[in-house]
Amino acid sequence: MGDSGVSRGPGAEAAWVERLGVGAWTDVVVALRAGADVVDRGQYIVVRTPSNRSYVWGNCIHVLEGADDAERWRTVFAEEFSDVGHVAIGLPRTPDAAAWPGLHVRVEDVLVRGPD
Repeated sequence: MGDSGVSRGPGAEAAWVERLGVGAWTDVVVALRAGADVVDRGQYIVVRTPSNRSYVWGNCIHVLEGADDAERWRTVFAEEFSDVGHVAIGLPRTPDAAAWPGLHVRVEDVLVRGPD
C-alpha cells in the first residue's frame, strides 16, 4: 500500500483529533512523538513506527467506520503489517465481541474535562 498522505511530527497531530476522538488521538500523538508515520487511507488511519515494530499502538490501524466488519479489518491489518507479531485495531465504538473471534476485544474508557 502506498504512503501518500504521510504525516510526520507533532505539527501533524491536529489533523486527526476530529476524525479519531480524544482517546485514539492521544495514542496517535504519543506515537508521532515516538517517531511514527501516520497515513490517512480514507476509512482508516495507519500508524507505523518503523524503528520499533513491537510498539503495539505505534503499529496499528484506527478504523473510522464499520466497527463490526472484523474480517475486513483483520485483512487490512494483515496487509498493512505483515511483519509484526500483534494485531492492534482501534475501533470508533465498542463492537460485538462475537464478530471478532480469536481476538480479545478490550474496551477503554476515556475521561475528558469539559469547560469550566
